[in-house]
Amino acid sequence: MNSIFYFASSKPSEKALSSFEGKGYASKMEDLRIAILGHRFMGRAHSNGWSQTTRFFDPPFRSVLQVACGLDAEDLQAYADRWGWAEI
Repeated sequence: MNSIFYFASSKPSEKALSSFEGKGYASKMEDLRIAILGHRFMGRAHSNGWSQTTRFFDPPFRSVLQVACGLDAEDLQAYADRWGWAEI
């Protein structure tokens, strides 16, 4: 599986999107599956941020909270359930 990391604060240009065409990438990003390492304070802060991206930006993808990783399995499961992570 190919991954595309999106760090810009605005939509990618048509030139940037077209550079992925014909290389096994979709010309338009639909889902951005996110993984996070750590579930304490900063994990919660980043979960909150990813959950609210469409309130502040108009991204060309949908943020999907896919995988959360952490050391304490019981606490991690409670965190994943509360913030909407698909799996741990």
